[in-house]
Amino acid sequence: MIRLILLMILLSFTISCKNQTHDLEEWQSLFNGKDLSGWQIKFANQDLNFNYKNTFRVENNMIRISYDDYNTFNDAYAHIYYNQTFSHYKLRFDYRFVGDQISGGENWNVRNSGIMIHSQSAQSNDYGQFFPVSIEMQLLGGIYAAIALQNKSLSSSFFSLFISFPLLIDALTCVIRRWQSKQNI
Repeated sequence: MIRLILLMILLSFTISCKNQTHDLEEWQSLFNGKDLSGWQIKFANQDLNFNYKNTFRVENNMIRISYDDYNTFNDAYAHIYYNQTFSHYKLRFDYRFVGDQISGGENWNVRNSGIMIHSQSAQSNDYGQFFPVSIEMQLLGGIYAAIALQNKSLSSSFFSLFISFPLLIDALTCVIRRWQSKQNI
């Protein structure tokens, strides 16, 4: 019952925010759909813009991270950086995981990616640095399947969290946006 009440509260915040300024915003696309122009690639233990084993690719108007040419992961940590800095922004993207995780990948996850925001530049990474100094929005795929196989009783809790979390983010964004607009008056 408490979950249902919380879900209804989140929905009401989300619905009340939907008609605010979204239609008035101008979005800037960071990806041209054709190539990696405007992006820099940095692998640990590689020079700047060396695209080890053609890992970062453009296929079907998407940036794709592919390990097709790898035998094993072998700590080939890499990041792709946009060449322009931003301080006030909203980030919108689609993502998905396809295929199986490459052998040699970390055993604490099934698939792993992320969006690094407020990151140090690609140029400032040390040669052997695995991860930039940043805030990361972690994207993991396939974890639920592994957990569900071990403990089938988690399914209802997981789906509640899975559905509620995006609504919570929308609600918090709305509250913050309203607070900021009142502060600017």
